[in-house]
Amino acid sequence: MKCDLHLHSYYSDGSLSPSVLVQKCKDKGLEIISLTDHENTGGIPEAQEAGSKSGIKVIPGIEFSVDYQGDEHHILGHFIDYRSQQLWDFLEAWKKTKIEQVEKIINNLKRFGFEVSLEDVLAKTKGSLDRIHISSVMFPDWEKIPELAEKQKIFFRKYLLEPPTGQGMAYAAREKPDIRPVIDLIHKTGGIACWAHPFWKNKDVKKTGELAAIFKSFGLDCIEVIYPFHDQGQTVALHKIAQNLSMYESAGSDFHREDLSSRQIASFQTFGIEINFPFEK
Repeated sequence: MKCDLHLHSYYSDGSLSPSVLVQKCKDKGLEIISLTDHENTGGIPEAQEAGSKSGIKVIPGIEFSVDYQGDEHHILGHFIDYRSQQLWDFLEAWKKTKIEQVEKIINNLKRFGFEVSLEDVLAKTKGSLDRIHISSVMFPDWEKIPELAEKQKIFFRKYLLEPPTGQGMAYAAREKPDIRPVIDLIHKTGGIACWAHPFWKNKDVKKTGELAAIFKSFGLDCIEVIYPFHDQGQTVALHKIAQNLSMYESAGSDFHREDLSSRQIASFQTFGIEINFPFEK
């Protein structure tokens, strides 16, 4: 099954509209995709309509940033009821934490001499607010002009991206919900909960296996085994963890925009592994 189960549109921090994204997936020969914008489901109706026209199945999805014992993890919800009032209420309640985070970052940037306002940043958003919208205000044409794209990348890593990936000189942490109520919410809205890119910050296989077992005890259903940044050893290790815990396996690119990054549509390597994702749930 040709799929990509981790994609972002401009309803969060991606650059493409849902319909254009679906067409790009069609051009890649994909059959099933999932739109998983950060804490936002606004693009799902458009994506599903485009999918119906182009013959691609679009699984409604979402990506949550969660906390477990002080560490950030990302949980994907697939097959969710994106019309659920309970889901909307949850997203609305936590939206303020992103605004608070961005306000703190803006204040920190002003100390470095940068002029940017929350109003300008909010005007850049079509759905959920993210740090990319700050750099989009600072470099408004960065996605069109290569020279600006490089400057935006340097700015983002130096000021907005937290260590160890970036310097985070203006970074401010965001309060995040605990992993358990998020998994519960995904289940209550008819979805399955998937741990995205488990080796994102932690590279230790043993610890990852231990966390997977703990998260399963909370109700986690699935692990994103196949991912662009996973090498063969990591992919095989996650495959074994999922098998040992009798969990579903997923494959996703975490696509945001067409650029030179490795996170391009269906750009991941499977290393011969066939995932057991429940495509027909």
